[in-house]
Amino acid sequence: MKDTTRNIKETKGYVIHTVVNGWEEQMNESSGNFLPEEDEFEALGLETVPADLVKAPRLRDAPVAIECLLEEIVIYGDEWKTHLIIGKALRWHVREDLMLEDKYIDPVKLQPVGRLGGTNYCRTRNIFQMERTYKPPDEIHPNS
Repeated sequence: MKDTTRNIKETKGYVIHTVVNGWEEQMNESSGNFLPEEDEFEALGLETVPADLVKAPRLRDAPVAIECLLEEIVIYGDEWKTHLIIGKALRWHVREDLMLEDKYIDPVKLQPVGRLGGTNYCRTRNIFQMERTYKPPDEIHPNS
């Protein structure tokens, strides 16, 4: 069991950070084989601040950080175990300049980086919008 999973299991709380352009190296390096007593944040020069609702710290300069409460850990695999951590989002910390209409995060400004698995990552560069055209009958959804 990796340290992250063990810590979440013990404390029941964790913080998810959105990785953005410019943070790829720190994200990649943070998943290295650190010893349990080593602080990855300190080793990588990343400043943390206390989270509001969970014991785990959050990155001070992260554009988006989500404080979460553990609900379940699902284990997959026999020889090589994978842990799927399911939690409830308790509080979002979003940099103000990323907000649209006070309820959406602007993905163009955010410039998120995604992990695809193994050593593969992606950047979000082709963002487009699609409006929904389907309107359900009133008898199915009378309050719509």
